[in-house]
Amino acid sequence: MELHFNELSENPIGESIEIADEKMQRFIKMAKAALNIGVTKIRSENTLDKIKLTEELSVQEWLFKPENKSNMDFLYGLFIHPFLDIENQESFEKYDRATYTFDNEEHNINAECLGLAAAYIYEQPSASFSGFKLWESNSLEISITIDGEFEKGNVLNISSDERFDEADIQQFLENYGDLNLPETAIEPLRKKYHIAPHHGEKELTELCKKLIHSPYVVEMRSMEWCKGKCNNFIKRFHKNGVIEIVLIDTVRKYGLWVQSTGTNFRQTKAISELLEERYC
Repeated sequence: MELHFNELSENPIGESIEIADEKMQRFIKMAKAALNIGVTKIRSENTLDKIKLTEELSVQEWLFKPENKSNMDFLYGLFIHPFLDIENQESFEKYDRATYTFDNEEHNINAECLGLAAAYIYEQPSASFSGFKLWESNSLEISITIDGEFEKGNVLNISSDERFDEADIQQFLENYGDLNLPETAIEPLRKKYHIAPHHGEKELTELCKKLIHSPYVVEMRSMEWCKGKCNNFIKRFHKNGVIEIVLIDTVRKYGLWVQSTGTNFRQTKAISELLEERYC
């Protein structure tokens, strides 16, 4: 996954070295956090020698300062040019077909946007400098004009390391890319299940003996009889991998708690669908 540098966030240009230092330190902290969640590059039309921090100072010049050189390899390895992937012809066609602009009346901005356009085309977040409230917004709205037709688009925006902990970014990361379901290393006959001694013990035990053969099931235990809506094999599932199953063919609708290998909502949902398809 890549982020897309919002070149518009260079403005307003800083008025002092101190402001430039603060802006860069926050950006670097954000970029390092981005690597930890799977970001590989920050794509930008402007190279580091063209990205301005003050009227006299570029990012490259800032990195050349002795106190900042420790960040040079990191940023040069992270930024990639140009703003569109030259090996992805479809992205160039999407960009060429339309005009992409960012408009904000409050700050008198009406400008072509490259990084935000790329983020919109690739359906990935933008990366902005912080220090100016507008560029710290969680979402930035752009205007897209195609053959005279006008529409709006929203781009998720990241300007700080704390942003990665917020719900919309967490949801984006959870749903981004191919779905890979982790499998347990526990052998079927070593999987644990506990069924309380009650009228549904036989039926629940039989189901557990089947479920142990699923590579996505870790352990199981019986639950209270289902209450409320109990006509679905999967009653509910949770982002921590827990799946609640109902034996819908029994009179009392016995319940089974299943710990799956799911690590988020998307994975657990997919596992629950597989279990229903195979064992219902």
